[in-house]
This record gives sequence, C-alpha cells and structure tokens, in this order.
Amino acid sequence: MLLGFLVLAPPVVGALLLAWLRWRPNRARIHPLLTDALLHWDVVSDGLHNAGTDLVAFEGGLLLAHACWETVPGSPRTCIRIRRSADGQTWEALAELSVPGERIGAPKLSLLGRRLVLHTETGRLGWGPGSRTLRSESVDGREWSPLEPVSPPGWRIGRARAVVGEPAWLAAGQDPARGRLLLVRSTDGARWEPQAEIHRGNGLGPGDIAVAADGRIWAAAGLFATSFDADAGSGVLLASSEPPHEEWKKARSAVSCLEGLVLFAHGERVFAIARHQPGHRGRATPLGGPLSRKRTALYEIRSDELVYLSDLPSGGDCGEGGVAIVDGVLWTAYPTNDIRRDPPLWLGRWLESDVRMARLPLDRLVYLADAMLD
Repeated sequence: MLLGFLVLAPPVVGALLLAWLRWRPNRARIHPLLTDALLHWDVVSDGLHNAGTDLVAFEGGLLLAHACWETVPGSPRTCIRIRRSADGQTWEALAELSVPGERIGAPKLSLLGRRLVLHTETGRLGWGPGSRTLRSESVDGREWSPLEPVSPPGWRIGRARAVVGEPAWLAAGQDPARGRLLLVRSTDGARWEPQAEIHRGNGLGPGDIAVAADGRIWAAAGLFATSFDADAGSGVLLASSEPPHEEWKKARSAVSCLEGLVLFAHGERVFAIARHQPGHRGRATPLGGPLSRKRTALYEIRSDELVYLSDLPSGGDCGEGGVAIVDGVLWTAYPTNDIRRDPPLWLGRWLESDVRMARLPLDRLVYLADAMLD
C-alpha cells in the first residue's frame, strides 16, 4: 500500500499543481488613475491560440494583424489574419496569409502613403524564433502580394516608422549572426540599409524604435540572461540618439525585459507597451523566464530610466501588442489568455488565447505618468 502511494503521489501532485497554475485567479493591477477611463473588450475569441498582434490607423478605421494557430504551438494551421474595423468594436475579416510547412508570426504593419506593408517572421515549425523576415504589400488590406524575404537575408526587421517629409521608413533591425541591433532605413520595406549601430552583444531580444517630436530617436530591446542564474544580465536596453543619429546614449534597466515590445511617441515623450513580470524573481522565475506570471503593461521611457505605469487586463501568454493613435486616443490590441486566470507564460502558450482591445485617452496616460514623478 505504501509502495502504491509512493508511485501514485508524484503524478497526482503534478496534476494538482498543473490545475492550480491553470486556474489560479488573475491578479493584474490596473492603476486607479486609469480605471474610469480605460475601456477594453475581446476582438477575437475563437478557441485558437492568438498571438503577435499589430494595429495601424487606416482610411478612417483600424487595421489589425494577428497570428493564430491551434493550441499546440507550431501547428500547421499557423497563419496571419487581417481584420478591419471602423469603430474598434465590429471587425471584418479581410485576408489570411500563411507559409506552407512553416511557422509564421510576429506581424508588423506599416503605412507609407496609401501603401500597406506587412513584415512577419517565419521558420521551421516549432518553438524557436523565426529564421526569416518576410514582406507583403497591399493597397486595401484585402489583396496582398506574395510573401517574399527582405534583404539583408536572415535579419529581423521591427516595426517600420515613416520618416517625416520623405518616402522612407526607419526601423530597428537585428543582425542575429553578429549580435547587433541597428537603425535601418528603407524606401520599399524590402531592402534595408544600416544607418547606425545601436548595440552589440549576446542575449539581445527583438527591438523597437520611436521618433519623438524633437527628432530624437528612442530604441529599446530586451536583454536576456545566458545562464540560469536568476536575473543575471536580464533587463532591457534603453538607447536614444539626436540627429543625425550616429551616436547613441545607452542605459540598462532591470524593471522588465520588455518582451513583445512596442514603442510610441507622444510629443517629446516616449511610452511602451510590453510584458511585465510581477511577483518574486528567483531561480525558477528569473526576469523574462517562462515559469513567471506575465502581464501586458504600460511604461514610460525617461532618459536612462524605464518606469512601470500600469497593467492592462491580461495574463499568461500576453504582450506582443500593437498601437494606433487616433484623435488623441490610444488604441492597443494585444493577445492574452483568459483574463480571469493567471497561468505562467509556458502554460499560456498551450492554451486558448484571445485578441483584446483597449482604449485610453492619451491625456489620462500622461496624467498617470506625471503622477509617477511626484
């Protein structure tokens, strides 16, 4: 009898632990200064695992791109879906893009004049990051050109930001082979030329840039530990550069790794939406670790400092959001597991997840950020 107990106990304990991790209540914290102004709702809730979203204002409405697959990551059904809405509430499915036999994700939408360009990452089916960045074009969001690799091959291209007064884009580009984060430039979204090296080093995650009203470019990218020691080297790279953007002032923050990062400027101030990791950081739950709780959260970048502002309703496999600013209102779409639950990241990747929309007046976000200065 004792032998039977010893044999059965580990599986039973493991099953109970898994159930607790799966169903524990969500404890995301929305700052009190936002609660009466922040609106949020589901955009996509279809039983699939939805991830990697982006958002752009387009022809008087919003255009959304998101990756989706069956609840086993790397499913052959993986694809990018494009949807459009005039009010953020009712969405029309426009298009679906996929690469047979490969995982596709991390869509990035950009607009140059009336031309839409989608960048996405793809690789062999499985858990690993995409090995290629592909590009497709559209003029209406319905019909898209065939996905083609960008140049230089093997580079990861972030969100493209339009250059004011010029038919060109700037973006954060990663050269994984050399461990470099660069400022890159393109006129078509297909051929990218290095403009400046922002950072060189190991453990560098995906990056993003924002262009402030004073012409300063801000860049951020996650820094991930290369050992299992808790928080050893983990954090985020913060960088800024004044025109002509040849020299970069850099700092490191341990507030977050800013996984699933998107930056956006409001005047001369720069904000971010990315994953936040609440709670204890230890050997099993280091910063950026897959066993940790996760949130989609709001941040402000100030000089050499990253300031956490508030969670958004989210949990599990979240972050990887997109941002559109329309008439003084911040719209953000981001993936999340059931917002009533709080699974760790690794478990959330195996569960159903939705695309959620949040709407917040920018003046309220600024009010909250100013309150953090006191």
